[in-house]
Amino acid sequence: MVRGSTSFGISLSATPSNGLAPLPVSFAITVLSGTPSSFNWSFGDGTYLNGTNSSDGSPTHVYTEPGRFLATVVVHEESNVASRQIAVNVSAPKLAASIAASSTSGTLPLTVQFDATVTGGTGTYLTLRWDFGDGGVGAGLAISYTYERAGAFVATFTVNDSGGGGERSVVSIRVSPVPTDAPTPRSGLPTSVLAGWVALSFAVGIVAAFAVQWGLRRRSTRQRLELDRAERTLEGEPVPPPADDGARPGAMTLLEPGPSVLPRTPPPSDRPIGTESGRPSSQLVVRPPVEGLRVSQRIVLHLARQGALHDDDVATVGYTQAGMASALGVRQNALTNVLTRLMAAQILRVELRHVSGQPRRLKVYTLTSRGEALARDLRTEVGPDPGAH
Repeated sequence: MVRGSTSFGISLSATPSNGLAPLPVSFAITVLSGTPSSFNWSFGDGTYLNGTNSSDGSPTHVYTEPGRFLATVVVHEESNVASRQIAVNVSAPKLAASIAASSTSGTLPLTVQFDATVTGGTGTYLTLRWDFGDGGVGAGLAISYTYERAGAFVATFTVNDSGGGGERSVVSIRVSPVPTDAPTPRSGLPTSVLAGWVALSFAVGIVAAFAVQWGLRRRSTRQRLELDRAERTLEGEPVPPPADDGARPGAMTLLEPGPSVLPRTPPPSDRPIGTESGRPSSQLVVRPPVEGLRVSQRIVLHLARQGALHDDDVATVGYTQAGMASALGVRQNALTNVLTRLMAAQILRVELRHVSGQPRRLKVYTLTSRGEALARDLRTEVGPDPGAH
């Protein structure tokens, strides 16, 4: 309790006078002589109380926000007036964070719904960041994430508030590979029969591997053509109708890694590429020219050259939108649209970071695991990195 005194015949007290928000404080006036006729309160946080009842001399007020407040009361006794002040110190509760995961174990691919709860601090949270332990990151209080490789991972949620406080919470996630149930040979079978089963299993495995590889390349080609069509629409170019490649109805054509590396215009020659004397040649390999690359492909190759960023690294300007616009010779407004599409396709991620030579944090773009795989594919198809020196 803090108590003040006055020679005018009143004293003022506050109980308690300090604590964590929300803090209820009971004020009391002691009248040494006379009978007050009215009380005028200002609690210092923008709220007031004016009353003429005796109970108005001992109100209780709740301070909901942290800070130092000066409570003032003016007491009237007929024509006499007296006033007193008292300070109340309210502290912010400790910043705390907890997370819940819909599943902490399972087989590939494992999709987990993460939910974070944040309490205390200043109430203004500047950073709500997720690190899923496999290189993937995210932001927000609730997020869904799919693990696409097996292993033991630690998902971490980090929160920072406007007062400089920080807190983190973690949860362990275990992802198992898809089980392979190999047939168990019956006891007593001849060795020749067992050998035949082994050979047959090996042959089936090879055929399956080739089928999977063919399927992946076919899917990659469809995805590249879809992103190529999207960029043509964005840049106002005529868009040819999609080819009917026999895909089943409802097949997914969402933009995913693998922008097309096909040149937009045919080469300036009357003779078809890959022919000599009008006859096709299987020996001539034609690579798309550097100027034929889409903006999205040039962005992917540019960021691949910048390399990966670790948590404590300071980014260079090459990771920023302005740096990419300057390096690639692309207007920033056009670059913004392409970056948005690449993030929607989960090829890029974006976060606020300190950038070398810049006075404040800027948006920094880096490749996801899908983006890194796309960069490797592009380097294979276009030859040496056109932006490397």
